[in-house]
Amino acid sequence: MSKNTVNGDVNVWGRVVLLPPPNGGNNGVTLLMLTTSLAPELKSIDDVGEKGDLPMLLQSFRFGK
Repeated sequence: MSKNTVNGDVNVWGRVVLLPPPNGGNNGVTLLMLTTSLAPELKSIDDVGEKGDLPMLLQSFRFGK
């Protein structure tokens, strides 16, 4: 939590998603999602990746070649 900011106390939440390499490859991906309580639709850690813009980004992620 960041205290006494211009916007008051601000919570910072994060979530990490580890994606293994596809088809037995060598390189997976780590997705690090960070957000704050300044986003009006986010109320807790449970909302990270579930609400706001992040669900669309997660659903559209694909491994490239």
